[in-house]
Amino acid sequence: MDFNQSPFLAPRLTLRVGVTGHRPNKLKDADLGLLHRQAKTVLTFLAGQAQHLQDENDKAETASFQSGVSPVLRFATALAAGADSFTADAAIESGYDLNLILPFPEQTYKDSQGFSDTELRTFDRLMNHDPAITSRTELDVTANKSDPGAYVAAGRLILAHCDILLAVWDGQEGDGAGGTAEILAEAQQRGLIVVWLSTNGSLQLWSPSESDQNPGNAGWLPVDLDRQDDPGTRELGKQVGARFRFPDVSGTVAKPRNHADLSALGCLDAFHKEKTREKSFASAFNILQWVFRRKPGFSLSVSYAASADYAGPHWDCVGKTAHEIGGDGFRDRLQSKLRARWETADNVANHYAHRFRSAYVLNFLLAALAVLLGLLILPAGIWLPTDKALHAKSVLVVLELLCIGYILVNTYLGRLHGWHQKWLDYRSLAEALRPARLPILMGSSPLRPGSVGTSTPGEAWVAWYVRSSLREIGPPTARIGPEQLRGVIDVAIDCEIRAQIAYHEDNFKKLEKLDHRMEKTALCLLYLTLFAGIVFLCGWGYYLFDSDAKLAKDLLKPWTTFFGGALPVFGAALFGMRATGDFRSAARQSRRMVKDLQWLEQQLSRQRDAPDRHALRRTLAQITRTMADDMNVWGLIYSERGLEAGF
Repeated sequence: MDFNQSPFLAPRLTLRVGVTGHRPNKLKDADLGLLHRQAKTVLTFLAGQAQHLQDENDKAETASFQSGVSPVLRFATALAAGADSFTADAAIESGYDLNLILPFPEQTYKDSQGFSDTELRTFDRLMNHDPAITSRTELDVTANKSDPGAYVAAGRLILAHCDILLAVWDGQEGDGAGGTAEILAEAQQRGLIVVWLSTNGSLQLWSPSESDQNPGNAGWLPVDLDRQDDPGTRELGKQVGARFRFPDVSGTVAKPRNHADLSALGCLDAFHKEKTREKSFASAFNILQWVFRRKPGFSLSVSYAASADYAGPHWDCVGKTAHEIGGDGFRDRLQSKLRARWETADNVANHYAHRFRSAYVLNFLLAALAVLLGLLILPAGIWLPTDKALHAKSVLVVLELLCIGYILVNTYLGRLHGWHQKWLDYRSLAEALRPARLPILMGSSPLRPGSVGTSTPGEAWVAWYVRSSLREIGPPTARIGPEQLRGVIDVAIDCEIRAQIAYHEDNFKKLEKLDHRMEKTALCLLYLTLFAGIVFLCGWGYYLFDSDAKLAKDLLKPWTTFFGGALPVFGAALFGMRATGDFRSAARQSRRMVKDLQWLEQQLSRQRDAPDRHALRRTLAQITRTMADDMNVWGLIYSERGLEAGF
C-alpha cells in the first residue's frame, strides 16, 4: 500500500434500474410503440432526478458524492424477447449503460427462448451493442435449459443490481417461477422502488405508505410524468431522493465550538479528507502491552505496515479469483472501489485507535503520577533542610501541575479531533467493506436496497457510504458456473473466515492475558497498600511506648503515608484502564466469533462439491450478518467509553 496517497474516497452517484416483464405471448394486444415511449419517459425522468441530485451535490458546501462528474446510469436486463428488449432500447436512447444478466450461456439462452427471426436479430443487435454494454454476466448453474431455477437466479441477480425496478406487467398472477409477478413481489419485499408499466400503457408507483393509509388501493399510486404537480410524480421523485441523497442526521449532543463536527455529513467529509499514515508516535497503549504481556520489540512508535502486510495476501487472493472470473476490468473495479477504500478505512481506524487508547492510558497514568508527586512533598519536607525542602516542594508542585495540564490538553485534543468517534466509525466502515467482496465475486451484490434506517450520525454516514460505494461495482463480464462458485467458496474459507478465525484467536489470547496481568498487578498494589498500613500501625504502636523513636517518627510515618496513598492510586489507574478498554468483554466476544466462524466454515465446506448458487448466496449473507453482529457488540462495548480527564 502507498502510504503517501489516499485513494479518491468520495463515491460516484450511480443510478441502477432493472427490468422485469412479459414476453411477446402476453403482449400480443399491447401497443409496443406506446410501451416503448412510456419506458423511455420513466428512464428519462429517473436520469433527470439523478442529475438533479448531482447538481445539488455540486452546489453544496460539503459534497457527499464526487463533484464535477455526471451520474452513472445503469440498466440491468436479461434481454428476453418482449419487454426486456424494448426497454433496453429505451435505456440506450436515454443514455444508460447496459448490464446484461442471462440465465444461461448465450447460445443455450437462444435455444431456450425460441426466438423468431425478428426477435433473434433484436437479441443479437443488443448483445453486440458494445458502446452501451458495460457487463455481460451468463449464469451456468444448470444443464437443463428449461429449468425455471435459472430464470429465478437471473431475476434475483437483476434485483441485486438495481435500486429501481421497472415492471412491464399485465397485473395478473401466475407467471410461474422467475416470472414477472414473482420478481415484482420480491422487489417489493426487498424495499426497491417499483414502477409498474401496465400493458395498457399506464404508469403506477408502489407506495407502501399509500397501502398503509388505504389498503383497498393495494399500494399502487397512479403516475403521470407529463405533469410535475402530479402526486405520483412527486412521490417517485421523493422516493429516488430518499434512496440516494445523503441522510440528514445531526449529532444528538451539542458540540463545543471548534470541536469535531459529529454530524453525519461532518463525519463523511472528515473521512473524505483522511490520509493514510505509515506510523504513529502515540504508542502508550503498545508500551502498556509490552509491559504486561511481555510483548517483544519495545518501540516508541507504532508502524501500520504490519497490518497492511497481513491483509495484503488475502486481498491478492481475492484479486486473483476476480481476475479468473471476470478478467482485468472486474479485478480493477474491486481493487479501486473496494480494496482501496477498505485499506484507507482500516489504516485510519488503526491510527485513531492508537491515538485514543494511548490518550486514555496516559490520562490514567499521569493522574496517578500527579498524586504521587503531591505525596512526595511529605517525605521531602522531613528529609531535606528547610530551604532545600521549599525548592523541592516547588519543583514537585510544578511537575504535578504539568501532569494535570497535559491530561486536560490531551483530553481536549482527543475531543477536538474526535479520536474516539473516528476510531469507531472507521472500524465499522472497514468491517462492512471487507466481507462485501464475497458476494461480489459471484456476480451478486451485498447491497440491501432499503433506506438507511439508522439513528446516529456515525451509523448513518457509514451505511450510506457502503451502499454508495457498492453501487459503483457492477456485475462482471463472466460465465459463472459451478467452477466459479467453488472459487468463491475457497476464497471465503481461506481469505475471509480462516483469516478472521486466526485474528480472533490471537485477539482472545492477547486481551485475556493483558486483562489478567493488569488485574493481578492492581491487586498486588492493593495488598502492598494493606502492608504499608500495617507497618504504619506497628510504627505508631512503637511510638506510643517510645515518643523519642526516630525510626517511627522520621521514617515510618512519612514513607508509609506516601506508599499508602500512592499505591492504591496506581492500582485504581490500572483498574480504570481495564474498565475503559474492557479487555475481558472484547476477549469473550472474540471467543464467540471463533465458534460462529468455525460453524460457517463447515457450512461452506459442505457446499463445495456441488455448489448451489442460492444456498451459497444465503451462506455469504450469513457471513456478512455475523460480521455485522460482531461490530454491533464491539460498538456497544466501546461506544460509551470516551476520553475522560482522570479516573
